[in-house]
Amino acid sequence: MIAIDLYFFMNAAYDLTLLCVVGIVARKRLYFGRVLAAALLGAAWSVTALIAALYFMLPSCALWIVKMITYLLCPYLMCLIAYRRNINVMQKIFMREFLLKNIELLLYFYVAGALISGLMLLLKWSGIHIPSWILMPVCSILAVFLWRYITKKEAQEKQIYEVTLIYQDKTFNVKALYDSGNTLMIRKSEPVHVLAPSIWKELIGEDPWKEDGFAVPYQTVSETSVMPGIYLDEIHLKEKAITEKKQQLVKENSKEKVLVLRHVPTGLGSMEFDKAGECQMLLHRDTFD
Repeated sequence: MIAIDLYFFMNAAYDLTLLCVVGIVARKRLYFGRVLAAALLGAAWSVTALIAALYFMLPSCALWIVKMITYLLCPYLMCLIAYRRNINVMQKIFMREFLLKNIELLLYFYVAGALISGLMLLLKWSGIHIPSWILMPVCSILAVFLWRYITKKEAQEKQIYEVTLIYQDKTFNVKALYDSGNTLMIRKSEPVHVLAPSIWKELIGEDPWKEDGFAVPYQTVSETSVMPGIYLDEIHLKEKAITEKKQQLVKENSKEKVLVLRHVPTGLGSMEFDKAGECQMLLHRDTFD
C-alpha cells in the first residue's frame, strides 16, 4: 500500500526543486507563492494519476491522455503559474504564440529533472544511500536559498542609489547606478567609480587633470586608453536595507542607513550616462563587497 500523503509530499518537493532550478537557469524572477502553487499542482496531478492507474482499469486511449497530461500539459501549466504574472492562464493556454514562448521553459524543466534524477542514480551507484524523502526536501531548501540569493543580487544590480559626493569644500547629491560591468581598478587594486562629465566639471573645473590626480587605464572593444582620476574625500551611499559591510555604517533613522566610503578613487567618464539626468555616476561592481 502506497502512502498517498508521503507520495504527494515527495512529488511537491521534487517539483519545487525543479521549478526553482529552472527559474534560476532561465533568469526568471521567482515568487515563492507562485512556485509553491505550481509544485502543489504537479503533486496533486501525480497523486491523481497514481490512483487512476492503481484502482481503475483504464482503456489504452485514456492511458494515452493521462500520459499527455502528465508529460506535457501539467508541466506547461506549472511553468505558466510559476513564472508568469498578471496573466489569465485559461485565455492564453491555447494560443500558439504563447505556447511557443514557453517551450524553452518546458525544455529547461525536463533537462533539470533529468539531471536531478541522474544525480540520485549516481549516488545510488556510488553506494551512498540517501532516502528520497530526505534528499528531495534538502534539494528544495537549497534551491530556494539559491533563488533568494540570486534574486536579491539581481535586484541590487538594477537599483539606483542616492549618493552624496564630498570633495574638498564641495558637496553634490547625485544618482548612481550599480554597474556590474564596471571592473576598473588602479594599481593599488582599489575599485574605481566613474562620474559623468557634467558632475566632474562642477567638482574639478574645466581642466579634467589634477596635479594630485592619477590615470585610470581602461579598454573597450575599439581602443585602449586612460581616463583622469581623483580621490574623493567621501561618498555617502543611501539605501533602505543595506547589508553589514566592512566599511563604516552610519544609521540615520530606523528605515535608512548610509554606507560611508572614504578616500574613494573616481574616474571621468567619456560621456553622459543618461540624458534625462537619472544617472550621473556608475558604481564599481565591488562596492558592496
